[in-house]
Amino acid sequence: MTIDPKIIDMRQNINFLSPEFNIDFSQINTQNIPNYTKLRNTISQNYSILKEQFKLISGDFGAMYQLFKQLDTRTCTIYGPADSRYKEILIKLNYEIKMINRFENIESNIINNSLIIFANPSFPDGAFYNLDDFISSWKSSNNIIFIDESYLDFTNEKSATRFLADFANLYILRSINSFYGNFGVNYSLLISSILNIKNIEEVSAKNEISIFDTVFLSSLFKDKSFTKITKAIMAKNSILLEKVLISSELFEKIYPSRANFILAKLKNITATKFTKELKCHNIMINDLTKSDFLGDKFVQISIKNEEEIKELIKAIDNIKSNL
Repeated sequence: MTIDPKIIDMRQNINFLSPEFNIDFSQINTQNIPNYTKLRNTISQNYSILKEQFKLISGDFGAMYQLFKQLDTRTCTIYGPADSRYKEILIKLNYEIKMINRFENIESNIINNSLIIFANPSFPDGAFYNLDDFISSWKSSNNIIFIDESYLDFTNEKSATRFLADFANLYILRSINSFYGNFGVNYSLLISSILNIKNIEEVSAKNEISIFDTVFLSSLFKDKSFTKITKAIMAKNSILLEKVLISSELFEKIYPSRANFILAKLKNITATKFTKELKCHNIMINDLTKSDFLGDKFVQISIKNEEEIKELIKAIDNIKSNL
């Protein structure tokens, strides 16, 4: 999708920062066989997992579809509100779906012998949950667990990969482009036990990654200062964005977030009207009216650079003056 450069797109939850690297793609010999071994070693070191414990897949949607399709179960419990794509995939695969409202009743009973989907940090609010007690409960109910850690890199929290040794039915998704800030190359890691990954590899297409993407992905992790810089700037801009929303007095609640976006509940204006007003100022945010367990007052705003946040301030001031 091509975005008008005049438009400030605060819908995309992709890091506006990106690592520094210098690649001359014209010097890459396309006749060479891509060095997957080197890339796998780099990823293994960066995410502290074994080379045999992950599969690199194009796109997070593709990773989820590939996994959910080959699982034995056709029942699923989703802790929501959550990414709507989970349900889209599950419906296509004829799953029976149960939703649990984690805002109000997170300890609700789950379906035994089923797939459990939990995002951590959560979406669309960015909360981080200590999953130790949940993992024990899910494991005792003989469930298959899918933890979406697409936004974990924005935090200093530990990954659920620490449970892999004791839980055979655990799968973890890590998004690369969400943190490393690239729209053009969209890859995710599907992480699980060595046996599970081996089974996935057997039914998957081989050599899905081009030599260009192999070189590009290997370069992403070389900027060792990038993670520290990103977290510092995100923390600073998150505070700025929260202050903007609070001081506007248009919002009933701002949800604390550990990710690169903020969930907010409006007071006296609907999400649809508010997003429409912002669009008139060339600013795009997410209207969550159709999301599970929310309603017509919820919006999500991704954290961008200071200049874009300042433009948001101007737009909100203008909207307030016309209410």
